[in-house]
Amino acid sequence: MKRILLSAALTAATALNATAQEVARVSEFEITPSALTSNGKPVPVGIDDEKQEVTIFDTDFNVVKKFNYTCGTYTYRTYSEIATVKPSGAKVTQENSYDVTIDNLPVAANTVSEMTQKLTEIYGNSDYYGFTDHKGRTCCWSPSRTSCYESQWLGATYPHMYYCIEDGYIKEIFVDYEHKFNQDNIDNAEWTISGDVEENTGNAYPVEFEYLDYDANIAFDEENNYTQTLFNDDDKWEYMVQKYGPAEKRKSDYWSWDRNDNGIVLRRTVYEGQARVGYDIKNEDGDIIASINAKGTGGEWLDIFKIGGNLYLLLDDGGDEVLYKYDRQSTEIKEVTRSEAKRANVRVNGRSITVEADGKDVDEVELFDIGGRKMASSARKSAGHLNLNAANAADGVYSVALKKRGRLVGAQKIVLK
Repeated sequence: MKRILLSAALTAATALNATAQEVARVSEFEITPSALTSNGKPVPVGIDDEKQEVTIFDTDFNVVKKFNYTCGTYTYRTYSEIATVKPSGAKVTQENSYDVTIDNLPVAANTVSEMTQKLTEIYGNSDYYGFTDHKGRTCCWSPSRTSCYESQWLGATYPHMYYCIEDGYIKEIFVDYEHKFNQDNIDNAEWTISGDVEENTGNAYPVEFEYLDYDANIAFDEENNYTQTLFNDDDKWEYMVQKYGPAEKRKSDYWSWDRNDNGIVLRRTVYEGQARVGYDIKNEDGDIIASINAKGTGGEWLDIFKIGGNLYLLLDDGGDEVLYKYDRQSTEIKEVTRSEAKRANVRVNGRSITVEADGKDVDEVELFDIGGRKMASSARKSAGHLNLNAANAADGVYSVALKKRGRLVGAQKIVLK
């Protein structure tokens, strides 16, 4: 939203109006259009986010009234936790293959017994054990010639070196592994906090909206927070605030961090925070006029428009575009239509975020923290991948908002660690 900083604007207004009773000190400024005020005139509105105070002026910039908006706060914290878990298996991460030769000629074999017989002739030992490897090949290995990966927990299941038959010839295979874990063991492990816990409290703010009157063919370039006659017919000022639910725990993928005699020490980043669960419409006294339940995606947006004499609210519900009909007399809110969110593939590599999206569906992406603060944004592009640089973002859970022509068309939660 484009707002005027009043350090300059109100200084000029005061110089023009020497009879003003009070010089208001506010940090942000907006004009509520005449279509949304009870006296049918545009009303200057000053906002002080630190005091959570709203100042209403007349058109000569005399102070008419002040009131405090009540948006409350939301809490969140980030920390790391660890658990010791025994691996349930292993996965091959790298493989190197070499010919087994005699006098520089490859050694042929078609069965396990034939392969072990020739290996015994070449190397002298005869303790070979047959098995089938991860590629389905006929193989054998010898404890006299290799050790096994994590044998203290996995036994003799994953030899570091073995032999196999490929195209009728014996190959010597060297492999690297990484741990695999049973998900039930992960879920049931004793996870404990490791290191410092970062505790945070954020201030919630009134929701900005764009008002469009299609009946009168009126649209305003500026977004607004405060109105008088949009949500009912009284003279009290109203605004919308986000509602936050109980804290939710979101965990990043774990990674191997250390080891001890009991297993592998796994580590993961945890974010506990209050997610947005909807909106309240409040008046200047702090009374709730109406409420909407709508899951948050991080970056809220709201359009309010009039068509056929009816008032509609278009907003984001967990990435879906949802249209609600609002009755100004009963303050009842009903869902009218819902547009399912369009998905794109979001890949995270450290603090580099790549969105693989068709340019026809998404032309901009933005990164928001759980409190709705924008942390990064992409440049607009016509097609292909869009990239976000989150170098300045702390560990935690974020939302990647997908946009087309400025409108949110989808969102995806990610974890930075």
